[in-house]
Order: sequence, then structure tokens, then C-alpha cells
Amino acid sequence: MKDVSLIIAEGEFTTIMGSSGSGKSTLLYIMSGMEYPTSGTVHLSGRDLNKLSDRQKSKIRQSEIGFVFQNYNLVQNLTVEENIELPVLLAGRKRSTAASGLEELLELLALTEHRRKLPAQLSGGQQQRVAIARAVINNPPLILADEPTGNLDTASAVQVMEMLQQLNRIWQTSIVHITHNAELIGYGTRNIVVKDGQLVSDTLLAADSRIAIVGNS
Repeated sequence: MKDVSLIIAEGEFTTIMGSSGSGKSTLLYIMSGMEYPTSGTVHLSGRDLNKLSDRQKSKIRQSEIGFVFQNYNLVQNLTVEENIELPVLLAGRKRSTAASGLEELLELLALTEHRRKLPAQLSGGQQQRVAIARAVINNPPLILADEPTGNLDTASAVQVMEMLQQLNRIWQTSIVHITHNAELIGYGTRNIVVKDGQLVSDTLLAADSRIAIVGNS
């Protein structure tokens, strides 16, 4: 990345678009503290990530950031419900503390009837919905989604984007979404284009220009 200056506001749904090798994923990992910038600073809720220890940054990623990746990264021998609850247990909390949030997420993401299934019994779109639920079960203020629809067909990709849009609208979760697909840039509140490691455009979307939610399927 070159001379990037960027502020993501609370409650924004920001899509960062660029071709392969443009630097968009690198920017995402720098935001999370998983990669270091060669110069400059990265602040999350007023804290300079460069000044924190690896342990402190790991704790922030566990409690304040939810990750959704192109590869679903689900644990294959755990059920849908168990995969979603995993971050709760890793954070040292009791499973019972996530009970109400789990039920709400299962319903919101149309996963209730699949809760006892293993990942191999689900479609790609359903697996990605499980990954989204897992990312938000700890109610993080920020979700970082790196090409979350890259392995999905068009219909499943639309479903996943609608789910992210609902989370942003209903829970006011801030989302940074990375994609190379121009057809997916209309779901958020802001579009950024990256080329050769530089930000070349930054556009806010009017509320009435956002793609409408058409419901679960």
C-alpha cells in the first residue's frame, strides 16, 4: 500500500474493491493488526495497534473483530451450532452466555433447521452463513470479510451479501468487505476502489441507492 489514509466510521458498511494483487487484502490484514504497515499507524477505537503486544492484539481480534473468509474455515466434525459457539468458548466464556444470541443468529441467517448438521451436509452458501454467524456471535463492533462470496455461485453470493447487509442495518455492525466483483459493491454504504496499492476512489452511497433486501431463501 502507498500513502493510504483511511477512516472507517462506526456503523459503516464499506466495500473495498480491486483486482487480484491490488493490495485490498493486505489493507484488510493491516486493519486487523495481523500485518504491520511499513510506516504510519493503525488505530482501532483510539488504540495504536502498532504499540500493542501480540497477545493484546490477539485478544482484540477475539472480542472486537469478527472474520469472514473466502474459505469457510469451519471445523468439519462440529455441528453448525457448535461451530458458531466456538469463539465464545475460545474467549473463555460459558456456552450458556451465548444462548440468546445464538438463537437470534440462527433465525436471522435461516440456519435454525440446520443447527444439528455437519458442514459437509450444507451447501456453500449455508456454510458461509455459518461462518458469518460465528464471526458475530461475540457481538464484535467490526466484521472484516475477505472475499466471502469468492467460492459461491451467484444466487448464494447474493444471499450472503443480503445477510451482511441485514447485520449492518439491524445490529449496526461495522463491516469492511473485500471483493473483486463489481456486482457486489451496491450492498454497503461506502465503496472504495484500490489499484496498485493506492486508493483511487472513495464514494458514499445514498440510502435509497443501496440494493434492497429481498428476503431469505
